[in-house]
Amino acid sequence: MQVNNVGISGGEPLMMPRLAEVLEAIEERDMRISALFSNGLLINKKFIEMTKDLRSRFLMFISLDSIPGVGVTFRGIRKANAQRILERILVNIKLLVSNGIGVVVNTVVNAENIEHLDEMYRLISKLGINSWRLGFPKPTPKFKNQADKFSVDWRSIAEHYLALLRKHLEHEMPFRLQIEYLFREELFEQGDLQTLSNQDFVCDYEERRSGCCVKPNGDVVSCPYCSDLPIGNIHEASIRDIWYSDQMNSIKMIQIGDVVECRGCGLAELCGTGCRANAYFLHGDFHNAKDDHACLAVAFFKERVLPLLREHGMVS
Repeated sequence: MQVNNVGISGGEPLMMPRLAEVLEAIEERDMRISALFSNGLLINKKFIEMTKDLRSRFLMFISLDSIPGVGVTFRGIRKANAQRILERILVNIKLLVSNGIGVVVNTVVNAENIEHLDEMYRLISKLGINSWRLGFPKPTPKFKNQADKFSVDWRSIAEHYLALLRKHLEHEMPFRLQIEYLFREELFEQGDLQTLSNQDFVCDYEERRSGCCVKPNGDVVSCPYCSDLPIGNIHEASIRDIWYSDQMNSIKMIQIGDVVECRGCGLAELCGTGCRANAYFLHGDFHNAKDDHACLAVAFFKERVLPLLREHGMVS
């Protein structure tokens, strides 16, 4: 099927007893391991040695939402263990970096860590990582059950993000920073902001149109966030038949102009209708509904973030 890249996620992949066999099997079939997602707790010298036997030089995506005393229960960690666990993760990140393995830190901003983003920035700046990616909690059924505990007013998140971005620009960007909806450094490297047309595809970023996700139970979904929308199951049909199915094609071929509630919106050229999974979680309609988070974020981007980027010469 001409598959180039395979990323390994979880759960926690490093708990798989046969992880090394899985990674070797991918490479034996002339595919590249592109990424491995982990909470960082089980990384050790044995794992580092195992990666040296592989041809792929993949990125490690490490989930890190906690600094001492905050952000721990979001990941189901008891507060009594927070400091010990954090220190272990940081040591392991440094071990990866010192062995030439690129690290991307993923952080979900929530009520327990939003006031500590500045402190996290200082800490992360010292680790030598490739990138820090910050995102909103997706309104999945699992998160909705805990929304009262972890959700934060969107405007408050946006203001904290803006302060963080200002600090990043003033410190000459020691690593790549990606803030969901608001800032992706690579989009500005050519000196101007590229807008979208109604003919552009809604999922045509981070190679999402060219990939799908196989869940632990065999369900195949169009992207990792669409767990509630399986298109098929590899125990019942081949991955080839699922990938080329009308249902998968109907998702991968959605154009910006096809999303009914976004037609005529002046922000669509910047947001590309946002995240279709969010639209589904919020309104129950994957193909036609708005992503309210994107609506708020892109308006804020245009009003507050663009002037800051112009001030620092990132856009004309």
